[in-house]
Amino acid sequence: MLLIEDDQAAQKLVMKHFEKLGVIVVARDTGEAALEWLKTAGIVDVVICDLGLPGMSGSHVVEVLRAEDATAKVPIIVCSGRTSLQDHALALEAGADVFFEKPHRMKAIEEAVRQLLPEWVPESSQPNRRPKW
Repeated sequence: MLLIEDDQAAQKLVMKHFEKLGVIVVARDTGEAALEWLKTAGIVDVVICDLGLPGMSGSHVVEVLRAEDATAKVPIIVCSGRTSLQDHALALEAGADVFFEKPHRMKAIEEAVRQLLPEWVPESSQPNRRPKW
């Protein structure tokens, strides 16, 4: 999982939740850093991205991910403190699969990941199986 979030408290919350489920979470605090990491790391199974990032906006990050062959079909969840209908529309038009408003509702985000990645089985329900992401 690639988490693109500049708020350190929000970053820790998401990381802690998914790491408890056995998910490997790579966090970056800017869109530029996340895209640079992807160039060397390859592909991820799911991206969680904030809209209000320093530098490149989250919606632009989503557009770039959708434009690249390697990440065009990767599920993208946007979680943002920007709550206007325009922000929802901006994220979805950029290519996000799901939009959540902050504060984070971790169970809802987890359920979205489950729906976007039906093959995922959390480590907590299958002790001998680790998620591939």
